[in-house]
Amino acid sequence: MQTFNGTHFTGILLACMPKSGSTSTEEMVAMFPNIRKVDLVPGWDIREQEIDVRALEIHLNNNTATTFIAQHHVCLSGTTRMLIDRKFLSPLVLTRNLPDALVSLIDHFSNTDNSKENFLLPANFKDFPYEKKCDYVISFHLPWYLKFFASWLRYPHFSDVWLRYEDMAEDNITFLKKIADILAFDLGTLPPGTLENSKQKHLAAERLNEGISGRGKKLMRPQDIDRIKELIALYGISEEHQDYLLSGTC
Repeated sequence: MQTFNGTHFTGILLACMPKSGSTSTEEMVAMFPNIRKVDLVPGWDIREQEIDVRALEIHLNNNTATTFIAQHHVCLSGTTRMLIDRKFLSPLVLTRNLPDALVSLIDHFSNTDNSKENFLLPANFKDFPYEKKCDYVISFHLPWYLKFFASWLRYPHFSDVWLRYEDMAEDNITFLKKIADILAFDLGTLPPGTLENSKQKHLAAERLNEGISGRGKKLMRPQDIDRIKELIALYGISEEHQDYLLSGTC
């Protein structure tokens, strides 16, 4: 693990899209010895998850023998870039193709009753026809996803720290090995049986049809996909990355 001053270890920032498997990814990283999970924000609900510098300072002061991972939906602002450049934080950037992420977000809004998180939703959202739910998330949530992706594309080492939900869904062990390579962690330090237990959890999730790739395009109408394409194009994102955002392949 790298340090920022020779004695204190750099923290790990998991910058992620909503509904991109970030909780599972954070759990994977926290399986390594001397990694603890922390929050770098003072609150949640609809607050933008910009890094709270005081919270970061407190956690970095404890990084003499361990380090932390913090999972946040945070764009690459100038401030966050400065914290990375000064080696206070080492980023992992986790994404998911947009149709799949958005239909997963619809599921989340439809099946949870978190009043602190959902109070801006229309009161009768759960009763909307599915087409109207798609209209809602494309109109009000997709712009943030695109802002997130476009901001991290500006990071010079984006390709080196880019993690994709689709890779985790296909093979979570290879996904975990990629994380270890990025962070220069030794897989041999994991507790015995960790990889096998992780694989079994992954197979169990597959049997329950959780997080199936390509589900978004099956559930959305062609005009919904066309709207997503139009909004992606407005950001001037390269064709290679456009293909990923629409289908999860690159």
